Amino acid sequence: MEIFNITLIVVLPIATLIIAYFGAIVPYAKGEVKLHKRFPFVTKKVSDLGKARKPKGFSKKTPDLQIRNDLPLPQRLLTLIWNYPLAGGNHTSWAVKEGEVLRGDLISASQRPGLGVAIFSTELALKAFGSFATSRINGCINWGLSRTQQDPPYLLLVEGTEPITSKMEIKTDFRHTLALSIILARFGQHLIHLEHYIQLTLEQQRDDGGWSPGEGILISEIFTVLYAAELLSLCSHIKEIPKETRRKAVLSRNKAIDWLIKNTDGNKLWKGDVLKYSWDPLLSTAWVLRRLLPFKEISSESWLYCSNQAIHSMMQVALNPTIWLTSTHLQRLRVEARIASAATIATRTLGLDAIVSEKVMSYLKDWRIRTEKALSEITDKQLDLSTALFLVDALIDPLKLKEWASRVLKMSTTNMVI
Repeated sequence: MEIFNITLIVVLPIATLIIAYFGAIVPYAKGEVKLHKRFPFVTKKVSDLGKARKPKGFSKKTPDLQIRNDLPLPQRLLTLIWNYPLAGGNHTSWAVKEGEVLRGDLISASQRPGLGVAIFSTELALKAFGSFATSRINGCINWGLSRTQQDPPYLLLVEGTEPITSKMEIKTDFRHTLALSIILARFGQHLIHLEHYIQLTLEQQRDDGGWSPGEGILISEIFTVLYAAELLSLCSHIKEIPKETRRKAVLSRNKAIDWLIKNTDGNKLWKGDVLKYSWDPLLSTAWVLRRLLPFKEISSESWLYCSNQAIHSMMQVALNPTIWLTSTHLQRLRVEARIASAATIATRTLGLDAIVSEKVMSYLKDWRIRTEKALSEITDKQLDLSTALFLVDALIDPLKLKEWASRVLKMSTTNMVI
């Protein structure tokens, strides 16, 4: 009897620990369960128990955000956009790298986001989801600020390659600093940073109205000037910024617009020369028009004439089948989403000439039919954040945007869509 009691005293605790280990700790290490759910009394850190897992959001592996395929197209697209930051890590930026998306490398695009896309995602999120988007917009802003210099002028820091040694080094990125500053200006946040960004932008503008695009291979002055023009337009309306600075911002913005007018190519399009595809001018022109046409104060006769010419030429080139001969089906889908977004905005904001208007409406009608069919045939893994933003912009009536967004919010709160 004593032997039996001793056995119970010694063996039972050991058996309990073994069960705890294989029933809770091992599955946790495999990412199957959390300790506190299965065994609340096990309180040791994972690092004390074996190989620690990386915190969620810091893994380089792109999380798989599943979306129900039976959702209506507007809801499917908005769900992808709304869920994107939830994966954490670089997804918090609410952005992707446009160049990588258009090359078809969606994993790299999500791992190396560019804040140009975040300008668009945060803007659209506010329109669609209103105050519900505040925490995710703040997450995007904090992601950007965490990558800036600790001291003025708070430029964004990025990894770059030293041209002679090919070694990786940390460099400042003026263009994406401008993108971050646009987001700060739109939401009226971190005015100390913003004031430094405005001052830097005013100081670095050249006499011809442009700015140096910065260092690197995949850069273009077109986009630097574009972001500077948008920033200066936004800042001219912020009352917290000194009146004299706002006055200078307007003058600087007008010089930037003149630079853009003078720097179209022979087809009256803007050529970024970043991706080296035949449709590169279409892509660059679409982005310039999409960002600047909504600003009513940019209304000089020369700009309106230039914009009409650019829209007309963009339609003509996009309708030429030879422009797409070297592109994949998905590349064309992605590029045309950006063209359609710009064309749609033009119909809402720009007084198009009758001939141009007819050509735009004809293009958009055909594009919608082709695109809705194509989207029904591709998987969600082939659909990226940036393209979803442009598709929403072009396909969803602005008056119905909040209605569709409310369906996404309703399904999110009931955990029907993760």
